[in-house]
Amino acid sequence: MADAERRAQRRRAQAEREAGGILREARRQAEERRQRALGRAQVRAQREETRLRARTEQDVEAVRREAAQRILEQVQERARGELRRLADGPEHRGILVALALQGIEGMDGEEFELVLRPADREKWGQRLLWEVPAEAKRELDREVRVELAADEARGSGGLLVRSAGGRQVADQTFEARMERLWEQMRYELARTLPILGEASQ
Repeated sequence: MADAERRAQRRRAQAEREAGGILREARRQAEERRQRALGRAQVRAQREETRLRARTEQDVEAVRREAAQRILEQVQERARGELRRLADGPEHRGILVALALQGIEGMDGEEFELVLRPADREKWGQRLLWEVPAEAKRELDREVRVELAADEARGSGGLLVRSAGGRQVADQTFEARMERLWEQMRYELARTLPILGEASQ
């Protein structure tokens, strides 16, 4: 009986050791699985965070570009309104003379045609025929002759200047000038309003 009891105790102790080993191994494997699962979850979380950050930056950039575009459109519209106001005012005659001189300065020859809007032709046409040559003599030191063209300029203001044969043309309408100057104007606006510079990068 005593011998059987000792053998039973040894078997129980061995079984307990084996059970303890199995339990420790199970815990170790469970911890490894937990760590692997945690690592995968962290990787997924980092990827999702990177994706969301990139998406947020794209959204912010889109909002910035949209705001910049709205500002530029408002600036353009206000500029057009101011040009329309100038075209309807008494200072438009002086503007027409200055624009005609700029056109003539960039062209060869002595004879030119002024293409005016109908309202400008009626209001200022005859005066421009002597005023433009007089100013060309004074400002450019050139002897020129000008005539009024039969066709009409389109747009809100300004004029076109053509050489007598029509080979050279200087489009000095407000719309054409604004289009040519817009990139420079946009650059100046970007210096004044940082959002425009950021949105164009």
